Amino acid sequence: MAARIEKGDAMSMVAKTLWLIETRLAAPPSLDELARVAGVSRFHLSRVFAATVGRPPMAYCRARRLTEAARALDLGLSVTEAGLAAGFESPEGFSRAFREEFGRAPSALRAGGGLAALALTTVHSLKDQTMTTLAPPSMETRGPFAVAGLRASYTEETAGEIPALWGAFAPHLAALDGAEPGVAYGVCIHDPETGAMDYMAAAWLAEGAETPNGLETLRVPGGRYAVFTHEGHISEIRRTTRAIFEDWLPRSGETPAGTPDFERYPPSFDPASGTGPVEIWIPLR
Repeated sequence: MAARIEKGDAMSMVAKTLWLIETRLAAPPSLDELARVAGVSRFHLSRVFAATVGRPPMAYCRARRLTEAARALDLGLSVTEAGLAAGFESPEGFSRAFREEFGRAPSALRAGGGLAALALTTVHSLKDQTMTTLAPPSMETRGPFAVAGLRASYTEETAGEIPALWGAFAPHLAALDGAEPGVAYGVCIHDPETGAMDYMAAAWLAEGAETPNGLETLRVPGGRYAVFTHEGHISEIRRTTRAIFEDWLPRSGETPAGTPDFERYPPSFDPASGTGPVEIWIPLR
């Protein structure tokens, strides 16, 4: 008899798989890699993922890569550039896959066909409302500091695309690693008027250092912070932030400062598997 799959277990393995796919759009993982990170067999992952998302993991991965390639073509990249950015080894292979997915050649979109006619695959949202049980935070005071990185805007519906930003930022880490070796920052800049959020995948920028080409700089204010630790897989970090803002903060009597909060990824965090502790710093008045 087949083992019964609990809903929470299925959501966890699918979330880990989605995270790895988005992080590796330019260098797509194999089914073996996806199964290893999810902690299950290839067969088990394929069955549960297809039941949850609507297609097997490798087909979903291919569709996401081709969707991002279509967006790149629409922004002006050449067919060769868009294909390479999406992890295809040759323009011919990319063009063939593009036709199979969208029913037209990438050159047709490049010539001005537009995205509206394409059936794009956006990041699958799991609608996970689970909250982590929090350990009490430590209260820390720290000075201001600067980070350099890549920044993009997200909504609740598109937040699943954040791992792709980390994938794009990863090649820049070496240029910033000297200031705080092995440490990265995910900075959240919230707009209270619209509810939108900018997220920045970044690393510490030493005082007086020049910002590397292609990156932007952000200065994070100093002040008093509540510091939590997320212990689970990185795909589940929103469970921890939800518990902080929807449970701990209303009960704590504290008032948020309204400045950026941030995630600090220490050297013990493994970006390849998405495991290891992550600090979440919440600014308070």
